[in-house]
Amino acid sequence: MNAVMKKKTQTVLACLTVAALGASGAWGEIVVDDFEDLAEGFYGIPYSHQGITYHDLNNVSGVFPSGETFDPQPFDECIIEDATYWYNDFPGWGSADKCMTWGTAYINGDNLSLGRCSTVTMDLDRLATSVTMDLGYYENGPWGGIEFHLDALSKGTVVGSDGFVISDLGGRDNGATATLSIAGVEFDQLHFYATYGDEYSMPRAIIDDLTLDYIGGGGATLAIDPDPLVAGRDGSFIVTGATPDAKTYLAYSLSGMGSTYVPFLNVTVDLNRPTQAGDVLTTDGTGACTWVLPVPKAASGRNVWLQAAQFENTTNVVATRVQ
Repeated sequence: MNAVMKKKTQTVLACLTVAALGASGAWGEIVVDDFEDLAEGFYGIPYSHQGITYHDLNNVSGVFPSGETFDPQPFDECIIEDATYWYNDFPGWGSADKCMTWGTAYINGDNLSLGRCSTVTMDLDRLATSVTMDLGYYENGPWGGIEFHLDALSKGTVVGSDGFVISDLGGRDNGATATLSIAGVEFDQLHFYATYGDEYSMPRAIIDDLTLDYIGGGGATLAIDPDPLVAGRDGSFIVTGATPDAKTYLAYSLSGMGSTYVPFLNVTVDLNRPTQAGDVLTTDGTGACTWVLPVPKAASGRNVWLQAAQFENTTNVVATRVQ
């Protein structure tokens, strides 16, 4: 039975420095993120789901094949679309009926909009050795000649890549599908982006069935409820699979991912300038514990990154934008 501790004396944005790394999550498994557990709507940026944190979205300038240019899109965010009509047209693609796209708008219901994507980075909460990703996009028309790329990185260095050039037959654009895949290398980050010539470009895209083959053994996992957090309401911060009967710390950052060594825990957390949230809890016999903490009204619109840590053990990082 989970140890649910209702600690309301400190808020999620409390103030007591703790330090940092992330070392695990549920390793030794193939995880397919098909987005079917999510409702259609906006999910912010950064956004974490199933151990993947999406960030640095559409923050570049670039060019279209027509010669038109574009600037960074600072208001774009992750979007989940109910794409029933797309799955009807492409029955072998993805897992009906939810997919991910990006931008500032979507179409309610069974129809969909393929959002824009010039670049998005995906941090993994553990090492992986292969990835496949189903991609839907527009080809021909104004998109012909743009090249999609998927890079796998280890500690910031590209260790594997896949990609292709969009068909350029002129005329009207049309929907198309492809699968990007990388295997045989160890990586902790993915970079999905598009180029035209030597510059970034911004075609339309949706993704589904993002499949990762993780390495290692079992590990601790952090989840939040609700996701995203809501200002002025309580949030639950749930650890499972951690070391049983052990002191457990919840940390957050308002400045993003990083690498901070915590001497008294002998771990490095994946947060920049982390701060402790809530009291220190002790996991139960299954390695679980839960903080229930109020989210300040002043936190509305803020990005926050969270991670739990024990002695020589950490969870994944969860990133969210407070609503």
